[in-house]
Amino acid sequence: MEMDQKKRVLIAGGSGFVGEHLRRLFVSHYYETYILSTQKKLAKQEHVLFWSPYTQEIDLKGIDSFDIIVNLAGAGVADKFWTKKRKEELLNSRVKTCLFLKELINSNKLKTNYFLQASAIGLYGDRGHDKLSEESSKGQGFLADLSAQWEHAIQGLNVPLSIIRIGIVFHPEVGAFPKLVMGLRFRFMVIFGNGRQYISWIDINDLCEQIYFLSTRKEIGIFNAVAPQPVQFIYLLKKYNSKFGGISIPFSFPAFLLKWIVGDLSEMFLFSQKVCSRKIENLGFKFQSKTLSQFFKNYKKKF
Repeated sequence: MEMDQKKRVLIAGGSGFVGEHLRRLFVSHYYETYILSTQKKLAKQEHVLFWSPYTQEIDLKGIDSFDIIVNLAGAGVADKFWTKKRKEELLNSRVKTCLFLKELINSNKLKTNYFLQASAIGLYGDRGHDKLSEESSKGQGFLADLSAQWEHAIQGLNVPLSIIRIGIVFHPEVGAFPKLVMGLRFRFMVIFGNGRQYISWIDINDLCEQIYFLSTRKEIGIFNAVAPQPVQFIYLLKKYNSKFGGISIPFSFPAFLLKWIVGDLSEMFLFSQKVCSRKIENLGFKFQSKTLSQFFKNYKKKF
C-alpha cells in the first residue's frame, strides 16, 4: 500500500479518556492524528471523522490511508450498572465496532499498514494469586466473556494486528484510581471483600507509550498492558493513606453485600488478577511508573 510521506494515525474511540491522551502523544511525535467519533457535531472539526458502526456509516473526508489505526472504542464498563440492556450495549459497542472496521479494511475501503486493538485483562477472570501471562486461559464471568468476544471479533483482519489487554488505568484525577481511594477523603478506608484481591494497573502515560511503542514497531501478537508490579487492594489503600492521608477508620464491605447491591458489577471490585508485563518489557519497553511509589512520585503535584 502506498502511503503519503506525512505519518498518519486514526484512533477509534479517540475522544475518550485514554483516546485523548493517546491523541496528544501521537501529535507530539508529529503524526497527523485523526479520531473517529459517533458525534456529528464533533465531526465538524478538521481532524474528526464521523462514523456509526451500528448503521455502518463513515465519512472519511476523502482520507482513506493511515500508517496506523488504533481501536479503543467501547462503552465504559464502570459507567453504569450492568443491567441486561447495559451488558448488550457493552458488547455491541465493542463487537460491532471491530466487525465494521474489519469489513472496511478487508474490502480496501480503509487502508492501513498496522492495526492495534484494545482488549482487557478482564479476560482472565478471577484468578486469585496465580501469575497470568498472555498465554493464560480465559477465565469465568461477564468481563471474561466480553473480552473474549471482543478479541474474536477482530480476528481475520488482513493487516498486521496486535491486541493489548489493558489493566486498570490509573490517573490521580480521572477514572478508576480516585474512585478506589474515595473513602479515604472522608477518613474511611473502605475495603471490598477481604482486600487481598490483586489489582493489575497501569499509568495512563505508560499505556499510551506502550500503544505508541507497539504501533511504530509494528509488533504482532497479544500483549498485557499492565505495570510490572500489581498490588493488592488493601496495600493500595494503606500506601495512599500513609503518603497523603492520615488516620482513617477501616470499613469492611463484605463481598456478598456488594454482590447483592451491584450484581455482576462486583467483578470490578472483587476479582483478583495478578497479570505479568514481562512480554512487553522483553521487547525493550520501559515503564515510567513501574511501582505504586513511582506513580505517586510522578504525579505528586496532582495529589
